[in-house]
Amino acid sequence: MFDSIVEDRIRKESEEKEEKLYRKTEISEREDKIRREEREYELEKLRIQAQKNTSTMNNSENVQEPKLIHETFHKFNMKDDIKLNLTFERDAELTFLTKKDWLQKLIGLIPISLLI
Repeated sequence: MFDSIVEDRIRKESEEKEEKLYRKTEISEREDKIRREEREYELEKLRIQAQKNTSTMNNSENVQEPKLIHETFHKFNMKDDIKLNLTFERDAELTFLTKKDWLQKLIGLIPISLLI
């Protein structure tokens, strides 16, 4: 009698462990898939930008209009994700902003409360 109860309990515990392991594996696989898709998306964006830049450089007749600076850059906000602000250099190159003007533009994006 007691042996069967012990066996049932051990069996249930092992089944629960297997189920937890299965769930963890499944969650991990989903997270990996999401990360992989995000990397593929970012890579495709970079490929398109590189292709656009090379086609613009190769064709001297086709002069690309620079994007408006205020449409490209995002205001710095401590509550928002910092990743937006880490793309400044790429955005500056897309708007044909010269490096000597980067500091002025960066200061314009940072709130006054952070500068003081």
